[in-house]
Amino acid sequence: MSKHNQIVDHFKGRIVKGIFTKLDGSKRKFWGVLKHEDRDLGKDLVTVYDFRIKQYRRFRLDSGTLRLKSGNIFYKYNHANGITFKTRSA
Repeated sequence: MSKHNQIVDHFKGRIVKGIFTKLDGSKRKFWGVLKHEDRDLGKDLVTVYDFRIKQYRRFRLDSGTLRLKSGNIFYKYNHANGITFKTRSA
């Protein structure tokens, strides 16, 4: 299973807040829903619909860092440590 599918399936359509690193090194925050897009598969990309700006954003999984949170579900990725999925119980 690709990293794209792992991430999108892990959150199952839930509203997610997150932060990712752009190619120029700047950080970008978002609040929205992760989407399955055919054009993202195989390219280590994930599309998110950001509710704050009412636009789609796309971030890369093969560079920079990524943090996602939805309720008690967490996801963190960076090149040094790889992927971390966590679910915290209340």
